[in-house]
Amino acid sequence: VEEVAIGPQGTLYTYTVVHPGKGSEPYALAMVDFEPNVRAFGRLVLDAGKAPKIGGTVRVVPFDMADGTADYAFAAVT
Repeated sequence: VEEVAIGPQGTLYTYTVVHPGKGSEPYALAMVDFEPNVRAFGRLVLDAGKAPKIGGTVRVVPFDMADGTADYAFAAVT
């Protein structure tokens, strides 16, 4: 494992929406490509009713998990 600095924006490689079942809200996960040749996995923040474009630009944003833990996510650049 090697620590590599990446920029705040990357390219959406792929994503999926997870439907965990009764009583839980769906959420999206994505793989995003960053320079220098790094692919990262994480939550994807979706705008209501808008599907992100594969190959589109996304940025890293702060994201709080359901339990309040600070984390990161990806959001489409519009």
